[in-house]
Amino acid sequence: MRYTQICDGPTEDEFSVRVAEIERLLGEADRLSQMERSMRPARPDDATAIRMLAVLPCPQPIMLEASRLASLAEEHL
Repeated sequence: MRYTQICDGPTEDEFSVRVAEIERLLGEADRLSQMERSMRPARPDDATAIRMLAVLPCPQPIMLEASRLASLAEEHL
């Protein structure tokens, strides 16, 4: 059993790939954490405001600027 565990370890290339992936994921986690910390003060803290936000209807998607311009261009050109 011990022999199998020692021999089944990752090669140097696999090890470096795994370490690079872990470092990338840690960087992404730090970035997301910083975003969350910067947005936290903008969120309401009281329960009434949070409840109001929860019952508001979902916003409708905004029409893309390009599509509105295309229809105006076809109409006026």
